[in-house]
Amino acid sequence: MVLSRVRFGRTVLTGCAALLLAAAPSAAVAEPGVHLAIASVYSNPATVAAGGTTTVLATVANEGEDTTTQPFTVTVALPPGVIAVGPFFPGNCSQDSATLVLTCTFTPPPGLPFGRTATVSIPVQIPSAQEAGLMTGGRVSVASPEDPDPAMHGKEFSIAVV
Repeated sequence: MVLSRVRFGRTVLTGCAALLLAAAPSAAVAEPGVHLAIASVYSNPATVAAGGTTTVLATVANEGEDTTTQPFTVTVALPPGVIAVGPFFPGNCSQDSATLVLTCTFTPPPGLPFGRTATVSIPVQIPSAQEAGLMTGGRVSVASPEDPDPAMHGKEFSIAVV
């Protein structure tokens, strides 16, 4: 092992540069291609009273090294009893009247590059007769023809009623 000498003022440090380089954190490494993942899903405000409203926010991240060039779709299934009230973001979100599942599409350009995110915003209302506790059974998922690997494509969520 070769030790280098670095002089700072009157102090000579030996081997510190090699030690500092070894301790430096590594940069994030992108996966090949496009790899979309649900990075987070939560409601804002975090708690809501029966009959009140909150907004479900779902963030999609591209963990792949390529920018998306085709549309990708985010699907939001709300916990049973929760009603989507809008307006939604993106503006093209639509709700299936039979299943009450919302579908939102992000269409390039500009595309979603590595390390960047896209957020879906769904305002919802809690039933006025809802008891306090967690309303479970919500799920957000993302699908893209450019990302055939389903790992990290979905995440469950709940809404806290106080």
